Amino acid sequence: MNDFINRFKDQVRSNFDASRQEYLFLELKHDFYGKLTDKLVNFIGETGVVPPGWDRQGMKILDVGCGIGNSTKRLSERFAGAGLSGIDLSPKMLEAATEQLPGINFVCGDGENLSDYFPQDSFDLVVYSASLFILPQQEQSLQQARGLLKEGGVVAASVLRGMRERSGAQINSLSDMPGIVKNERLLPCLQEMFSKVYSSPLLIPIHREVLKDIYSIPALLAGLFPKLPPQQRLIKVNELINEVSERNLELLQDWVLIAARK
Repeated sequence: MNDFINRFKDQVRSNFDASRQEYLFLELKHDFYGKLTDKLVNFIGETGVVPPGWDRQGMKILDVGCGIGNSTKRLSERFAGAGLSGIDLSPKMLEAATEQLPGINFVCGDGENLSDYFPQDSFDLVVYSASLFILPQQEQSLQQARGLLKEGGVVAASVLRGMRERSGAQINSLSDMPGIVKNERLLPCLQEMFSKVYSSPLLIPIHREVLKDIYSIPALLAGLFPKLPPQQRLIKVNELINEVSERNLELLQDWVLIAARK
């Protein structure tokens, strides 16, 4: 099992190392993950999960799976004055993050072993913006995140569950899609670990141009068609884009937003 997990992480690291420029292009053009981070921050506020007296300016925030720093940048804007740290497995993605945000503490490391890099009881908020579902051992990462949180601290995540057509129509070019890392245990796991847990579904329309730009990213294309070699993945995603256009399909990414208090 450990050998499989290590190979999986090595492949994830390689995929994301190869995705730096495409991520930069996507965010410059669509601000996709920035907007997703906004939705997660708004959800945190709407739930009331934040304890009374939470000092937004003096708080400490950890962004797990921060990538090129788009979510970190949005968190720094939404929590002005907070102390921010980010961690990611990909050195190449972190190079871009450091260039964008030179004042942030970025760490190259494994999001499943957070206590190797940060002290216990040191953060008010731990965020997984579009990253938790990529981890093969989600429960281990969440247990580690809980240990890093101060009493009353909050963990928040946006988790991708899959993609579907708005009307429920069959998408022929996705018939072999194995699905995103399974998340059936995620909410029960959080309920066992945390005192208050809130969740809400989120459907994001993926228009043709956005679809093309998102799945031009090697790491995301690998997630969509993980069992295919790279060249066949490109063929499959072009088939998907053509089918969406020809059949006038409306694709939706199916997300869930989560916030939980220690």
